[in-house]
Amino acid sequence: MSSLAHGARRSLSLALLVFVLASSSVAAAGCGLGASSSIGGSPPPGSGGVASPVAAIPTAAAGATQAPVGTSGKAPPVASLGVDGGDPVPGQLGTYIWADGGSDSAWLPGTPLTVGSGERLTMTMVPEVSLRAWRARYTAARATDPTGAAALGEGAGQPTFAAPPAGTWTVEVAVAFADGADSASYFWKVTVSP
Repeated sequence: MSSLAHGARRSLSLALLVFVLASSSVAAAGCGLGASSSIGGSPPPGSGGVASPVAAIPTAAAGATQAPVGTSGKAPPVASLGVDGGDPVPGQLGTYIWADGGSDSAWLPGTPLTVGSGERLTMTMVPEVSLRAWRARYTAARATDPTGAAALGEGAGQPTFAAPPAGTWTVEVAVAFADGADSASYFWKVTVSP
């Protein structure tokens, strides 16, 4: 074999190896693009939270757009958050898995809602659906991801929890629906007056 043919063969082999390694890296990165928003498993480091036996809900790939809100069966129900005697405010729909589809969303700032210090917040859904589990947490309103989020509560059934301390916060409520593996997260920008 001539040295020219041997060099071309070696270049082709090297190019193939680079392609395979690059493809593997892209595939591995694609599997882990989003941060994981877990309503189960281990709590985030430094959160002081307690692990829950509920399955994890995937979230947020950078640059993803908000999914449409609807009740037609193509998207999860509309979730609203409010205080006793107040008008509930529909939240921004974030990451969800629903029926035959889903959407990956960035950490959202949320729909504005103002409440008083110490008030209890209750989430309702239209149409009404049963929840297997839920988890509520909050971050500073300026946060762009859930790093450092503090727990507000978790459980099964209708989400009800105390408002965060005085200030302006992004509140996320992540839910796992009772029928199947469907899940969703909803966001509000909650201003808590002292």
